[in-house]
Amino acid sequence: MIGAGTQDRPHKMDTVLATVVLVLTVFGVVMVYSAGSERSMLLFGSPHALFLNQLSRAVVGLLLMGLTATLPYRIWRPLALPALVTALLLLAMIFIGGLGESSHGAVRWLRIGPSVRGWS
Repeated sequence: MIGAGTQDRPHKMDTVLATVVLVLTVFGVVMVYSAGSERSMLLFGSPHALFLNQLSRAVVGLLLMGLTATLPYRIWRPLALPALVTALLLLAMIFIGGLGESSHGAVRWLRIGPSVRGWS
C-alpha cells in the first residue's frame, strides 16, 4: 500500500538505464556518421548531413525520454488500451494497398512524411 506522502515526492529516473541508453545512442550516432558519410556526400554534398539529422533526432528522443521517465508511471495506465489499439491499427495498415512500403520483397514500413531520396 502506498503511504500518504509518497505521491508528493518527485519520481526518480533509473540512472543505470539512462546511462546505458545514452551510451547506446551516442554509439549509434557515431556509427551513422562513420557508415553514412560517403553516402551523405553523394546525396547531399556534405558528409555531415545524415549525421546531423540523426543527431538532432537523437537529442529530441533523449529529451522526451528524460521528460517521460520523470513522470509517475500511473499517468500512463489510462493510455495503455488506446496505445495498444493504435499500435494494432498501424500494424494492420501495412496490408492496406498502397500504404505499405515494399523493400526487397517484404512490406514492413508505412510511408509517413517525406522520404530521404536514395535510401531504399
